[in-house]
Amino acid sequence: MAFDLNDEVSEEFFTEIRKIAKKYSSGFENELRGEISEQILKIRGLLESEKLNEICTHVSVLPVFDFKSQLMNLINRYLSAKLGDENLEELEKQLLELTYAIVFAYLTEYKLRKLDLAKKGTYEVIENYLDIGRW
Repeated sequence: MAFDLNDEVSEEFFTEIRKIAKKYSSGFENELRGEISEQILKIRGLLESEKLNEICTHVSVLPVFDFKSQLMNLINRYLSAKLGDENLEELEKQLLELTYAIVFAYLTEYKLRKLDLAKKGTYEVIENYLDIGRW
């Protein structure tokens, strides 16, 4: 499941995800989708500044899920759907939820491994992100 959140493919992927998240953030009628979108937009700075793959050694080697191929499959379907092939809104929902879940997994392990996290300014951002996932 290793997912380098800072590689070139991921950057293109996150560009698309940010577009979708902006569409559903602030005031969207589906409260949970709006909250997930807001958190995805807020967490980007942390993802760029930390080497999550280096810190989160357990999440990055989990054999159960291959999140990157799942995401790439969904993003390809989404880009094709823009041409009218599939239900675009359903694919957007799936992309937001899967993206949120991946980052949730990384941040959960990150929080466990970073013992001094409560002293950092990023603690509240991470806690808010994880709280929405628990909700």
